[in-house]
Amino acid sequence: PILDKDLDASKSIAVLPFTNLDEQEGIDGFSKGLVDAILDELAQIENLKVASRTSSSLLHNQNLSIETIGRKLKVNYVMEGSVQELGGKIRVIAQLIRVEDEFHVLSRTYTEPLDHNFTTASEISKHLARNAFNKLIIDLKRLHPQYFQEFHGVNPEAVELYIQSMEQYSDAINGEGGNKLVAMQLVERAVNIDPNFLEAQLDLAWNYIFRINPELTAEESSQRAHAAIELVLAKDPGSIIAQFFLVQTYLY
Repeated sequence: PILDKDLDASKSIAVLPFTNLDEQEGIDGFSKGLVDAILDELAQIENLKVASRTSSSLLHNQNLSIETIGRKLKVNYVMEGSVQELGGKIRVIAQLIRVEDEFHVLSRTYTEPLDHNFTTASEISKHLARNAFNKLIIDLKRLHPQYFQEFHGVNPEAVELYIQSMEQYSDAINGEGGNKLVAMQLVERAVNIDPNFLEAQLDLAWNYIFRINPELTAEESSQRAHAAIELVLAKDPGSIIAQFFLVQTYLY
């Protein structure tokens, strides 16, 4: 592997300066402000290592490959992008790239009104940071399931279905075309394959609590939520999440 073993499942990212395609001073200021806002959003995510802007900028200016930059910064993912003005609007194109093989994990285009108080930059940075982190986690779990405790001893087919569910749900909440009901159905298939997959059982219980499947009555949803939670508590009586979900089931 290209990366050190210690980095195999590291939640780590660097954000490179975004290219100003117009080479206008005003757009250059927007671009720098956008990158700062993205870094600020990412830095607030727990357990995510974010390379400093200074280090990322220095390496970016040396025209190095993504793989080389990632290896030098000891991160698994690099975000890069471009900014351009188009008829009073700003177009931002961003990519999240896996360092190991330079695979594009995420590519997103934003076209928003151009303002000079950084409201647009703030909105884009919030959405992009959340979306990038979700994609990063999903990608790591697919590549290195052995490093995630919730997958230990779980049928690999069930794990893959669960990761597909994560993709559907992430895309749904980020407006990327995912479907929460499809995500739920994938988790149902996962627990049918491996009923002892506790993480999936908890996920399924949460879907039942909030009645993601409208074809189920409130009573059916409640019964299924209870069954999933009770299975988890039978295997892990100290599960705080399962106990919290049980309270939620009664409340809803």
